Amino acid sequence: MFEKKGRTLLAKRKKSLGAIDGRTLSASIRSIDEAFVR
Repeated sequence: MFEKKGRTLLAKRKKSLGAIDGRTLSASIRSIDEAFVR
């Protein structure tokens, strides 16, 4: 449930940020995923 909610929030955030550096975005997604796993 948390994971699903987190991913939809990320999708919305991704859309709003749009022009952010892909490398930075994937790094932040990875750290957020790790936080959810813990």
